[in-house]
Amino acid sequence: MKSVLLSTTARPAAIALVQALIVLMPAGAARGVDVDEVRWGFDGRSVQNQFNLLSVLVSNPEPEPFDGALRLTKSLSSRVGARIEERLFLAPLTSRWIQFFPYLDSASYEWTLSWGRGPSQRIEFRQAPFGETARVFLDFDDTLGGAGLLKRFPAALFPAVSTGTDGLQAVFLDHAPKWDKPRREAFLAWLRRGGVVHLFVEAGGRHPVLEAELAHLNAPLDRQRIGAGLVFRHARDRQQLDRTFLKRLRQQERAGHQFRTDDAADQADGEASEEDRETISEEAQEQIDTDELERATPVYGGGYNPDAWDPTSAMFGQLSRVIEPNHNWSLIYGLTASYTLLIFPGGYLFARRLRDFRLSLLALGVTIALFSVALAAIGRRGYGESTTVHTAAIAKHLHDGSYDVTQWSNLFVTGGDDYLVEHKGRDRLYSTAQAFEAVNGVIDNGVEGRFLVDIPPYSSRRVLHRSLAQAPPVELEVQQWQVEERLQTFSAKVGEAFGSMLAESRLPPRIALLHGRRIYSIQREGTHLSLKKGSVPLANQLNVDQLRAMERTVFGGDFEELSPDQRFRNLFPAVVGASLDLRSRSVIKNFRLPEGRAKLLIYTGMPSEFSLANDSLGQQAGVVLFSIDVFAPDPT
Repeated sequence: MKSVLLSTTARPAAIALVQALIVLMPAGAARGVDVDEVRWGFDGRSVQNQFNLLSVLVSNPEPEPFDGALRLTKSLSSRVGARIEERLFLAPLTSRWIQFFPYLDSASYEWTLSWGRGPSQRIEFRQAPFGETARVFLDFDDTLGGAGLLKRFPAALFPAVSTGTDGLQAVFLDHAPKWDKPRREAFLAWLRRGGVVHLFVEAGGRHPVLEAELAHLNAPLDRQRIGAGLVFRHARDRQQLDRTFLKRLRQQERAGHQFRTDDAADQADGEASEEDRETISEEAQEQIDTDELERATPVYGGGYNPDAWDPTSAMFGQLSRVIEPNHNWSLIYGLTASYTLLIFPGGYLFARRLRDFRLSLLALGVTIALFSVALAAIGRRGYGESTTVHTAAIAKHLHDGSYDVTQWSNLFVTGGDDYLVEHKGRDRLYSTAQAFEAVNGVIDNGVEGRFLVDIPPYSSRRVLHRSLAQAPPVELEVQQWQVEERLQTFSAKVGEAFGSMLAESRLPPRIALLHGRRIYSIQREGTHLSLKKGSVPLANQLNVDQLRAMERTVFGGDFEELSPDQRFRNLFPAVVGASLDLRSRSVIKNFRLPEGRAKLLIYTGMPSEFSLANDSLGQQAGVVLFSIDVFAPDPT
């Protein structure tokens, strides 16, 4: 009876003790969430030198909700770049997909996803192998796998951030996805930027009917162009996707015009006709294979491949030189030598003479303090002592003043602090594009993305940024277009608002037209554009040796004194090459725009619409290349 009484009395105390231990238990002991699946890209591969889609399925096995952050970091031998964070609220016993958009250069990193400090609150995984941009069948269910000759990608995982779709080349679709408005808008922005959609018939033999923003795709045309993108309608279902047909589609996309087919005959035997087969010549197929190999070949700025260059290294190489240091090196070297001599043998001789260690230590401390202050003051001189942001950007016109913008920015600050990097527009993605150094900062990628980063005093931080921004619409109206082997005549008009923006630019606009393999100079009179005489091959404009030399300026290989405006002008070839994604000699040599298509390239000062949303980083200056797809007028 006594023992029963004692256990009954001790029970409340034991319960209280257990509760206290639970409260005091370290965070690492609680699991929080489980990571059930990790998916790279749209087809299980990553794409080099682009922001990539990373989808993570997380679940909450606990009886309490999880409210915290998922942190994504990359490393080689140690952590590299800044961490990416996504806020997450997860009800008990539920799961959901979370999507990250890390930028991947040529290295293959190790990745860590964590949501706490304990070992049970993180997982490590490898980066997917590099491949070309994906061609996937957008399917109903949540299954990523094979579908005949095409990988499947679940429609529910299509990102709601349009700038996160760089790894996607073509979509095959035979149903109307049940998307919310952000995903419909992201899909349409991807299509206008140059995506390809192949529509196939549903089980009932009819093409799917898309709704709202995607209703443009319902036009009963075998082929239609939406922005720079293409939509093809095929009288086939998913079971009729044979290898020969897919090859024809690939060639059709690259040619940029309709490929003549006899769909009825193709459906009958599931094979292309002899005439259709011949349209894919051995030379053309060899070029397709060569292009794919070039795109899959790792390219690292300043690295081992002498026939390739890296746009990111070239951009930052030049932007970092816009702020020219002008140090008094004679004084710096003199102070350094004096400091060394005062420490030894001066400190030793001084201590022997005084024979008092306290005075010796005091003298040593005073010497270190004085020379530290002197060297710091002298080392800071020569930068103009002004916090500034220098930027080079590419703005691809999508529709009605909407631009897909890629920016390289060099941020120089005079005062060390945590700085908020936040641009105008939406669907904002950020990266340090850092291959070696760890960066103390937090990236929040998404519709309203931002980057909070610690920048030491009198130092620079480079930032790569993508967004969807609004600016005056181009409203291009082609008036003349005549081709006889080469472009002979071209004239067009731009909208009043766009013309006014060019007229107000701090840097005089440089305007060119890319047609076929050649670049033509364009003159501007108000809003009127016309062709100048003469042209040069694109390969002459994009000299790989000169582009690689721009990369080496990061390591001090270029000491030529140029004005900031001259450095901005010198970036023109690099920005053009980056806008076309031409990264090697062979790709540049073989590049050619399809017939009936051109690109208007307008290189000018960066408008305020593409600048930072706040002024905490001081003055902003830069250049932008407007890339505008132009199509020959309909002869009818």
